[in-house]
Amino acid sequence: MAEKLPPLQEDDPRLFRMGDAYAFATYPVCGVVFTDKGAVAIDGPMAPATALQWRAFIENRVPVKFHILCEHHEDHCACCSVLGADTLISSEITAAELARCASGSTDGMRETLRGWGRNRFFSETLVEDYEVRRPEMTYTRRLSFTLGGKDFVVVEAPGHTRGSSIVHAVDDRVAFVADAVFPGTCAPPAQSCDPWAWFQTLGMLEALDVDWYVPGHGDPFDRSELDSARSGLHTLVDSVRDWKRQGWSRERVMAEGDCFDRSLRKPYRGSDDVPPGLKLIAPKIQAESLGAVYDYLDEHPSGSHRRHVDSEANYNEIFAQCSA
Repeated sequence: MAEKLPPLQEDDPRLFRMGDAYAFATYPVCGVVFTDKGAVAIDGPMAPATALQWRAFIENRVPVKFHILCEHHEDHCACCSVLGADTLISSEITAAELARCASGSTDGMRETLRGWGRNRFFSETLVEDYEVRRPEMTYTRRLSFTLGGKDFVVVEAPGHTRGSSIVHAVDDRVAFVADAVFPGTCAPPAQSCDPWAWFQTLGMLEALDVDWYVPGHGDPFDRSELDSARSGLHTLVDSVRDWKRQGWSRERVMAEGDCFDRSLRKPYRGSDDVPPGLKLIAPKIQAESLGAVYDYLDEHPSGSHRRHVDSEANYNEIFAQCSA
């Protein structure tokens, strides 16, 4: 694959325009809001070549002033060093979690980009030059700012991960929700989840005064789609609860449980950009998701003082074993 992709054009079918805001439906879906004083980027493409293409699209208008990282998973954070923002921002929890996965080291992320994260835009030269980047600014609960006369509210929205963020572009009436919502009624991947907080996050999203929601793995949608997301989350939680009531151990739930009917997941315009290797690690992600929910069933949905962390699953090792 060529190391430099052609310029991203306005008529690219993966681009959605919503006023001064855009969504780029690649892997993962990312966004940008243009202002007179610079751009606010939200997440970014995993493949370095696509991230450079996205950066050029943005910088053709204005520099990237702020880059909001919505979660610590490798597909979302791989772009951090590529987009070249003046300031990289995440929640404090996300910043702490970054050190616990493959994104915690340059070598680990390079292995991911060569392995399960390798898609049709792979460039070995870009991977060799790749370096991780850490957030320069972190926040807790909520961060509000104004740029170029536009108001932004960044909110901790735990659910898919415990440190997830959503970005509300107030004036453009768009909410960039990352993996808080997976369009369709399929049970969502939840290996880093807080399911009780996730239900609360969905309620908060329903209350936003917006026209568009931009997910991390799907086309932009309106408020009506949130019902299906809630249904998928109930499927996940209720399935694990039923197995646990039947006396299944955590290990058995992870080994035998299956409530992930991907035919219920809505297709999207960027599906061709999804790394083929993702299918090889998907069973492990699903098993870890069931285990994570199993743990939370011992706690009251109103919350507890227990601190949860991700499992020690190494998806690079799993990919290597499955692809051998």
